[in-house]
Amino acid sequence: MNSHKDVLSHASGPPRAAPGKRVLLAWEFGAGRTHIANLLGVALRLRGAGVECLASLYEPHFAGEFAALNIPVVQNFVWPARRRAPLTWQERPITGLGDVLTNLGFCDFRTLGAAIAHYRGLFEIFEPDAVLCETAFGGILAARGRMPVFAFGSDLCLPPIKDDAFALYDRVSGPPSFDQRTVMTAINAGLEQCGALPLAELADLLRIDGVFPYGPAAFDVYAASRSGELLPAHLPGVRRPIEAGEGGEIFVYLHGFVQTSPEAMEALAALPGPARLYMPGLTDANRARFPADRFTIEDHAVPADLILTQSRCVVHHGGSQLTTACLAAGIPQVILAKEQNNEIGGRFVTERGLGMAIAIGAASGRWLIEAVNRARDDAAMHARCRAARPEFLAWIERDPSDIVVDAVLGRLAAI
Repeated sequence: MNSHKDVLSHASGPPRAAPGKRVLLAWEFGAGRTHIANLLGVALRLRGAGVECLASLYEPHFAGEFAALNIPVVQNFVWPARRRAPLTWQERPITGLGDVLTNLGFCDFRTLGAAIAHYRGLFEIFEPDAVLCETAFGGILAARGRMPVFAFGSDLCLPPIKDDAFALYDRVSGPPSFDQRTVMTAINAGLEQCGALPLAELADLLRIDGVFPYGPAAFDVYAASRSGELLPAHLPGVRRPIEAGEGGEIFVYLHGFVQTSPEAMEALAALPGPARLYMPGLTDANRARFPADRFTIEDHAVPADLILTQSRCVVHHGGSQLTTACLAAGIPQVILAKEQNNEIGGRFVTERGLGMAIAIGAASGRWLIEAVNRARDDAAMHARCRAARPEFLAWIERDPSDIVVDAVLGRLAAI
């Protein structure tokens, strides 16, 4: 198996030409924007090297962004837990990758068989030379033993392998919710149904041609057990070099589920202006809460450069991309963490005095208003953020898309 460590030390040069080669890009689950940005990053470089691509997406409404690269899009297989289908199994708390897969439906042999059949249809139609997966483990299972397959993206779903098993999140002290041997046996039952290559260990799922977890390492949920390096953080759409933020706006990017909390919406509407809000799925009723004299409501993802140049502070869930971008631009941030890696990033920001963070379920309206006012007005915090910029600029010296594509092109050249 080729590791990301094998290519981190190589100087980045222009992509090697690979005319006539084809790569299937796959994404199966997860919040949309980050995964799409990761896919677009590698797609741009593959197209520049002459590789024909097809994007198979869990949410195909991003098709226009791929069309700009002359890449067609098809609907990917959607796992039952993501299409709100009645489940014949009980979801359990997530301690690592095995639990993620089981909750989604990988251990139901009919569901897994349907996913494999979906990919086999794509393989027959598109005839790819390799498959490149961003949280697409059905794609990995379908491609194993048939063609080169690579996994890349967030470290959250790309755990290290320890004693022939996937490591669990650092915060886990007990066993996983689903025993990994049991998970493997159930997955193999589905693979057997369609004549696919079985797993000798569940960890074989990531013993493939290349595994490339994105950083930053400071936010790694497996830091205690990972021995290899993470790739640099991916910051799409950010012009280099990143300048220090000089804006005056409060920028808020929160997911639409926040609308289920009247207290949260009331607190957000009480924020001082000028403020810019991006909340996917914002309803008309909630939109009316935000007066136009203080708020600019964005209906589409806000370009990273606009965030960094216009914001005095940023309120968000703590995704690694935006957290890293704010650190590199020296902008204080308020993090309402919803995932394990968000909590790690939030602690990092808080401990360094570069912002405030809290688990989203614990955030009161008063806490949010006070935290935002401090992030906007605390001169000492702003000074610390600016002074720390060189450390975080070093995190992003290289685009991880280059590293992934170098490995893929090298493998394609050997076919």
